Amino acid sequence: MSVIKWKRFIVAAVIALATLVGVAPHPAQADTTIDAKAAIAIDAQSGKILAANNASTPLPIASMSKLVSIYLVREAIKAGRLQWTDTATPDANLVKISRNKALSNVALSANTKYTVRTLYEASLIESANAAVMLLGNAVAGNQTKFVAMMNAKLKEWGITDAHIVNASGLVNKEIGPDKLAGTSDTDENQMSASDMAQVAQHLIADFPDVLTTTATRQLTFAKGTSDQAEMTSWNLLLKGQKDYEADLPVDGLKTGTGDKAGDCFVGTVNKAGMRVITVVMHANGKQSDRRFIQTAKLMKQVYADWHAITIPAGTRISGVKTAKLVRGTITRVPVATMAATRVVVPTAVTAQTVLGQWVQRHALSAPLARGTVAGAISLAADGEARGYVGANQAPRVAVQTTRRVKKGNLFVLIWRGVQEYFGDLF
Repeated sequence: MSVIKWKRFIVAAVIALATLVGVAPHPAQADTTIDAKAAIAIDAQSGKILAANNASTPLPIASMSKLVSIYLVREAIKAGRLQWTDTATPDANLVKISRNKALSNVALSANTKYTVRTLYEASLIESANAAVMLLGNAVAGNQTKFVAMMNAKLKEWGITDAHIVNASGLVNKEIGPDKLAGTSDTDENQMSASDMAQVAQHLIADFPDVLTTTATRQLTFAKGTSDQAEMTSWNLLLKGQKDYEADLPVDGLKTGTGDKAGDCFVGTVNKAGMRVITVVMHANGKQSDRRFIQTAKLMKQVYADWHAITIPAGTRISGVKTAKLVRGTITRVPVATMAATRVVVPTAVTAQTVLGQWVQRHALSAPLARGTVAGAISLAADGEARGYVGANQAPRVAVQTTRRVKKGNLFVLIWRGVQEYFGDLF
């Protein structure tokens, strides 16, 4: 048996033995056992999936829909098409919806102007349906155009399986003449847990101050007017609320409730240097606060299983410690990371045990200077391949050579060529 074949035999034997004894340095985390129709948890910064259960199945989302609407409002304000101090006046249908006590609302009055900021706060804190629809009119002119904008934004983000028919998340029969043409009275918005996590990720990343509003437990609507009302957040995980826990400083994001949707919640918490976004859809159980019980359970599971670490610049990463080099005194040159890089990994994983994989290689040829860019690598934990939501991907970092390499002399290069030639024969 040749040396090469003998080495291959040894490697195969070791792999087989490891399989038999169950060796796995950092196994992927098991799917969450959260008691709900669907659930997901992601790292807000990278979009990395930390736990998931039935997360790709579209389901009714009820008022979680408002996060898409709010994103479009914030986008319009950023672009200068809308100002916080601009006002909007409800038509007869929105006044009627706002006074339907079976729905989440703040009462609006005919011929009354409401500022964009007031409607924005009501939409997020009280989950006011007529308020968010009025915001849609302020952005797009009418509900039909605004819903078209919602669908276009989702497609822009790569979300193609969403079914969006109104701005609020109500069942169509509840919005009267503002129902979208071609849709039925029983139609309602649907998205997957993974889709909702992406929406929340975009909203927090692009407009982080939204968390100031979603963390607000109580606020007065239209203070000093005949419509004045006290708003209390439906998020029971906020400080001062029934399900608040000191070790889970939850500051958002949005509830959703409906006959088909059940009790839903998009939550977010920032702890131990890692902001997590969770989505629980149609939580099961008999408790009235079941969505918050399941969310807290999911958040605790994630922080027990995962942590964010920073790989310092100048680190040599396992699996990609060297790069191929031609015409040099050596055939492989050591490489190291060029920048500090954040990566989310299982709690047992350290910076020293993170693995790298080439995503881009540069052709290197001697003579070679120290600090030459050798390409780029992606970072992950060994045996962990849970993936990312949407277009997010594993963190990448450029690597550079850590030493200077001289060009090999003619005899060395000839001898190396001979070795490679005969080595390929076996």
